[in-house]
Amino acid sequence: MVRREPAGYIPHFALFGEAPTTDPGPPLHVEPIRRRSRPRGWEISDHAHDSLLQAVVVRRGWVELRVDGYSALQRGPVILCVPPGVVHAFRFDSQVDGDVVSLGEAPAGAADRESLALLAAPLHLAPLILQPGAAALKQLGPLLALARAETDAALPGHALMLGWLARCMLLWLSRLRQDGRDASMPLGVRTSRLLKFRQLVERHYREQRDIGFYARALGLTERSLRRLCQDAEGVPPGRVIDARIALEARRRLLYTHEPVSSIAYDLGFEDPAYFSRYVRRHAGAAPTQLRRSGRAVRAPVRA
Repeated sequence: MVRREPAGYIPHFALFGEAPTTDPGPPLHVEPIRRRSRPRGWEISDHAHDSLLQAVVVRRGWVELRVDGYSALQRGPVILCVPPGVVHAFRFDSQVDGDVVSLGEAPAGAADRESLALLAAPLHLAPLILQPGAAALKQLGPLLALARAETDAALPGHALMLGWLARCMLLWLSRLRQDGRDASMPLGVRTSRLLKFRQLVERHYREQRDIGFYARALGLTERSLRRLCQDAEGVPPGRVIDARIALEARRRLLYTHEPVSSIAYDLGFEDPAYFSRYVRRHAGAAPTQLRRSGRAVRAPVRA
């Protein structure tokens, strides 16, 4: 039976064309632009990614980014950054040369977690057009080459290497933005509020805040916040918060050796037993099961 989506439905993907999953996936994925765009006539239709920051690196050729009714046609070299949750579409030159960089949240130690989040925050507030100079592109080349090779090969320490490369890429993009070689695209009110809500969740999800806290911080009523999330995300705000906590729990269970109780306390749970039940309900398996599944060597994501 063919599934019929409602009118106005915007698909949410992991990578483009791939259904969302509770699996946190790799913290970094890099592939040539042509891999997904050429079979689709060089056009990527409207879609969103719930948990990926994407940077489209165009070395040669042109790219058009469409967001919230606005469009930007840019010639390479250029980098277009799209935050998680933003509905967007691309059109590419058939001669385009470049890569799509998809960044998840790489597990970070407590010492550098806050500083990394602070640097990354501006990249999550609006779509950005970054103009890298020759020196910056020269730095980026080897980093992208290493990331492409690591994406396509399940080598020893694969997840750890991707985590380090993801942090390097995030820091590199943050530095480029701070150099003043950037411009932001305008956003509609709803998208802007949604991104601010996501930023607040990112900042406070370890504190077990209620919906009223987020509504007040946004200058909205709880009813308005619920309507915003339901219209844009298809789920209530509590589900957005639960999904972020569950994602962090899965990442740390899969990619670190922290005791389950330490993860529970750091994520704001007073009772590790309740945390285990919470993870089972929202992440699909108990913490010990998730940890065991992460010990196997995983094959890389292929397009």
